[in-house]
Amino acid sequence: MKKYLLIIFSVIFIAGCILEIGNGDGGNSIQQDEEAIRNVILDIFYDFNYDDIFGIMDHFDADFLHYDVDFYDEQQVWYNRFDQWNTALVYNISPNIMSVDYAKVGFTLEMDGQIFNVNSLSGNFSDVTILKKSNGVWKIYGNQNSGWEHYEIEVNSQPSGARIYIDGEYTEEVTPHTITNIPEGQYDVGVYLRDYNEIAETIYIDENEYLNFNLSLPSYPTPEFYLTSPENGEVFYENYFTLSGYIQLFEGNMAILTYNDVEYNIPVDNMSDFNIEVPISQYENTFFIRATNIQGNTGTTEDYTVYHGDNPPVEELTINLTWNTDSTDVDLHIWDPDGNWCYWQFPDGIPNGFLEDDMSGYGPETFNQSPVTEGAWVVKAVFYEGYNPENPTSAEIEIIVDEEVVYNFGPYEFSGEGDEWEMGFTVGGDE
Repeated sequence: MKKYLLIIFSVIFIAGCILEIGNGDGGNSIQQDEEAIRNVILDIFYDFNYDDIFGIMDHFDADFLHYDVDFYDEQQVWYNRFDQWNTALVYNISPNIMSVDYAKVGFTLEMDGQIFNVNSLSGNFSDVTILKKSNGVWKIYGNQNSGWEHYEIEVNSQPSGARIYIDGEYTEEVTPHTITNIPEGQYDVGVYLRDYNEIAETIYIDENEYLNFNLSLPSYPTPEFYLTSPENGEVFYENYFTLSGYIQLFEGNMAILTYNDVEYNIPVDNMSDFNIEVPISQYENTFFIRATNIQGNTGTTEDYTVYHGDNPPVEELTINLTWNTDSTDVDLHIWDPDGNWCYWQFPDGIPNGFLEDDMSGYGPETFNQSPVTEGAWVVKAVFYEGYNPENPTSAEIEIIVDEEVVYNFGPYEFSGEGDEWEMGFTVGGDE
């Protein structure tokens, strides 16, 4: 049995505009359907992490068929996956509603550290990218292809080197390229090359096809971007940064973020504003944004680079010891990560630090250090004198890092003079 929970990273997502669509269950919105589809994908891989084959297959239509794999064959596919991988991490789930009861979905999948950008044309996990809505419930439906009949699309462009898209999903190929194993059906085939206009064509595939796109340069009006965050070259210490701004000369509700050469849809509101949190997991990260208006002109930002820095240095550490009885003396002893020790006889025994002692009761005994030695610290409270068994003394210790309380220890009730209460904590990168 796997012991790991599915970690869901859904910072970047598609927020569809709310448009009512009639259907058999009284109507639903694109936004609600997209959310339902995301939940299907999340549930499937949550169940995968628990080896729950019944939970997984509950999301598959009884008429599922994908390249000759039917519902019962699909169960064996998942059993094989249980043997092959241990844990799944799924994020960047991007539903694409094709009609009132038909949808495709793309997502990024990490299996034991191996990354798959999954879409309906990819090999690995493409079996979970096509859905059908039946009785108001979205189920995995497959491409309904017997596996024997498939077609090819040869895609060219002038100039060459343009990215190729099928139904808005980047195929990870550029022109010229021949896409294979495409089932019969209707598709939007598009291309995009930096500094040129995006272009797409809707075709019905029932034989091999040849498409040739002549790319054009943008003309007025072209979407213009104004980023309020981040600044080019900015360093972030958190594991994300805020991407925000607005677009002029644009009427749509979606822009495309190309981030570390992977594409994500980002929502744009009716004021042409956007504001999302973007994960940052490597030192250097590059991105640009593009959007195409109703005139067919594509605007892009310049290239931006942001950096992930080490945790910022801790500037101030405060340790407070308090207790609840008068006329008693409890002493604070502290060891820093380098083994330096301070207490009432050596109040400055730790570099850049100083201990203020209290001998009359209640405290606080307070230790301050700035700048802070990062790492593992040890703190000990020792009952020195004044113990009364009829009125036992209890103590608490508070750890404050850069004016934020990060640890609260206690209360601890002492048993007599000489009793010691010890604890440890970390500051900085190991905190």
